[in-house]
Amino acid sequence: DTLGVPLVRHNGKRVQATEAGRELAQTCAELFDGLEKLEERLAGLRNLDQGRLRVAASSAARHFLPRLLSRFCERHPSIEVALHMANWRGMRSRIQQGEDELYVLSTLPQEPELIAYPLMPHPIGLYAPAAHRLAGKRALDPHALRDEPFILREVGSGTRRIADELCARWGIVPRVRMELAANETIKQAVQDGLGIAPLSSHLVGADPAAERLCALDVDGMPVMQHWFIAHARARALPRIAAAFLDYVGPEAA
Repeated sequence: DTLGVPLVRHNGKRVQATEAGRELAQTCAELFDGLEKLEERLAGLRNLDQGRLRVAASSAARHFLPRLLSRFCERHPSIEVALHMANWRGMRSRIQQGEDELYVLSTLPQEPELIAYPLMPHPIGLYAPAAHRLAGKRALDPHALRDEPFILREVGSGTRRIADELCARWGIVPRVRMELAANETIKQAVQDGLGIAPLSSHLVGADPAAERLCALDVDGMPVMQHWFIAHARARALPRIAAAFLDYVGPEAA
């Protein structure tokens, strides 16, 4: 009656939303979400140990970011943390929608609406099974990789972008055996001898041999990326997010 349009229609015993009903539901969800975020920000202004910290991070950050968040929560035990992991496409969507207060990214963000701070180095190496025929060889010609099966992340991920750029520079077309959406699954596939793959050193660890892997010595490897933590330029950070930003740099080092 208030809106002047039907919001539902009856189809036998089923009740379905009309287009107007779906629009109203979406708007209500956005209003409730906005009110929830407002309450979290007000709680943060009232007391640093209340409210929720919203963080989004590139997928590879799962190897260190939960530890940093856990230690921060030990200092502030009453806060809640909402952590979202996504590939680069997902991160860009969250940044554009302003869904989070802080973003942890493995490459310097190009979005002008973000302010970014260096967090720590992030080397990407090319890894093969420990018993691979190229293990231990120095200064490999990239063309030696032409017939090697590659195991890569899905298109749209940061690691896949690095792999594509390297292969273009080497003048080879990678023979992609598998595309997988999880770095841990790729690592397992390499360990099982299914191919070679670019992997984060945070995932492999300081001793690849202990993980049944070897780093291939190829021109341009490892690729030295960097982790950054960023926030929206135009939005004032809640106290909780500002406190985590101050905490995380020295702790990551």
